[in-house]
Amino acid sequence: MAHLPPVGWADVATKHDLAALGRQLRADMEAVDASVREELARQIGGLTGEISGLRGEIGGEIGGLRGDISGLRGEISALRGELGGEIGGLRGEMGGEMACAARWSARSAGCAATWAISRQSCGVRSAP
Repeated sequence: MAHLPPVGWADVATKHDLAALGRQLRADMEAVDASVREELARQIGGLTGEISGLRGEIGGEIGGLRGDISGLRGEISALRGELGGEIGGLRGEMGGEMACAARWSARSAGCAATWAISRQSCGVRSAP
């Protein structure tokens, strides 16, 4: 007792005082715990709703992109067909031009009969 500070017996806590304080602290902690749990549940519910909304928006955007890609595929296919037709036409023209050039070169080789036929088939009216 010599080590105790100089206070009266009224300032010393009893076992009963400590038990009451413990009960009060537990009750306060339980109230705070319940409040924190309620707030977390509310926040989680809000976030869950926002996430669901974002999922719907993203799903719509992905669907739109898929439609755009499908449209682009159709356009590319059409362009391929057009390009194939143009290339085929150019090949035909080139073949005719090459045949005509071959006939013209026959003239320089001294083939007069071939030259006469070549001029007519190429649409040439007079000799160059």
